[in-house]
Amino acid sequence: EKDKKLLDEFIKDIDIDTIKDDEGRIYPFSLSSATVEGAIKRFVFSPKYSNRIKIIIDRINSIDIKTNTLYGEKNKYSYENLFVATGGYSYDRKENTFLNDLPGFSQFIPALGPITPDFTWPKRLEGTRVRGTISFNNGFFYEESGELLFKEKQLSGILIFNASLLADNSEITFDFTRYKNNKVYNVNDYQAYLPLKLFQCYKELPIKDGKMKFRIKSLPKFKDSQVSRGGISLKFLDKNTYKYLVKDNISFGGECIDVCGICGGYNISFAIISGIKAALSN
Repeated sequence: EKDKKLLDEFIKDIDIDTIKDDEGRIYPFSLSSATVEGAIKRFVFSPKYSNRIKIIIDRINSIDIKTNTLYGEKNKYSYENLFVATGGYSYDRKENTFLNDLPGFSQFIPALGPITPDFTWPKRLEGTRVRGTISFNNGFFYEESGELLFKEKQLSGILIFNASLLADNSEITFDFTRYKNNKVYNVNDYQAYLPLKLFQCYKELPIKDGKMKFRIKSLPKFKDSQVSRGGISLKFLDKNTYKYLVKDNISFGGECIDVCGICGGYNISFAIISGIKAALSN
């Protein structure tokens, strides 16, 4: 409830209109992320805050937390308190992050994106969408109804994105016969419920009794993923202030914290809330 209040206050402060869907998720009224980006920039670069902002563009190669020093390509920088945040879009930070120097850091990997499964399909199936229910057991049982999309060599769709994060090497089942509270009458009457293109080639797919079973062969590439998974482990952070337990004059927020949620706005919400909590603690 406290986190919800912080998020509501943030939305009010940056002054954007929002709408809620049937499940309570909040979207900008424009349904465009550019609206949110523009509102945040107007808020941050407002004239009333101009005396607090100094922009330095440099690539930070390393950090010495004992001497409170950042080493960039152009200069070195001393700090009293440091807040570290990364994000924006998913990209490979392996070669250009000073986070490598810090205890508790895990390399970034792509998350939430299309996957390459351990089977193939005819080219004529590309672009076909079908609704159903995905499920797997990876030490916990996960099930979600939604839409699956056949791409050239990948499977896509929100439920596939979530599976790319949670399923690991467990067997995944996509049930074409169930969608939310709806179920087909005869699972073997494929023509009655499969899209035409899928019906025409279902025998070439690992489908039995209306269910398709497969495993993930490869995860999405960075350019195809929504977020990057990795960063500083929560075990190394105070969860109320996001201060670094190794050195408490450093705080973290956003995607540089090793927290990754499923699709639905959870990741951007966490990025905002962690940043606010870190700011309030300094």
